[in-house]
Amino acid sequence: MDNQPLILIVDDSAITRAVLTRQLEVYGAKVIQAEDGQQGLDLALSNDFDMIISDIEMPKLDGFELCQKLKDNSHTRGIPVIILSSLEGDKDIEKGFMVGAAAYVAKSDVAAF
Repeated sequence: MDNQPLILIVDDSAITRAVLTRQLEVYGAKVIQAEDGQQGLDLALSNDFDMIISDIEMPKLDGFELCQKLKDNSHTRGIPVIILSSLEGDKDIEKGFMVGAAAYVAKSDVAAF
């Protein structure tokens, strides 16, 4: 039996994806990466992820749109989505929760990682 959580990281920054992947793998997670929102959506629809971590500002499909599409789909609705973004305004945070994010984390809060 494999207890290893499967996590999708969606971010257009290769550095952010690499840092998050390294940190999550230390804790035993298996990580798959997507470099834009559309690729993230395609991967989410074809895999059974335990969690998705997404940036907001990305090409093709932004993080808000990605989260909304995930929550609108019965296959992906139950996957917790954590938004990790440099957008830290109240309106951005509120919008993240409005589209169904389980958490909204400012990138400045995790810069120490």
